[in-house]
Amino acid sequence: MSYQVRLRRLAAAMVVAAAVGAVPFVHAAARPPKLDYTMTTLPNGLNVVFLEDHSTPIVHLQIWYHVGSKNEKAGRTGFAHLFEHMMFK
Repeated sequence: MSYQVRLRRLAAAMVVAAAVGAVPFVHAAARPPKLDYTMTTLPNGLNVVFLEDHSTPIVHLQIWYHVGSKNEKAGRTGFAHLFEHMMFK
């Protein structure tokens, strides 16, 4: 058997192995895990989403503000961008 034939067979086998090996990952990515979270609103109106996960000893916090340039009034634009730079300086 020539070198080129062996190389083609090896390449074909690698493509098939990669395709077969990727199937479980594609299936797993299609179904995200169900998360058991709690939502509540504090007296000041802040919405809080809380999820406990004791699999690792870490704490993670995200803060999202529902404000920005989309909420600015005509003639008073640019403040969201200014405050962004002031907050993360």
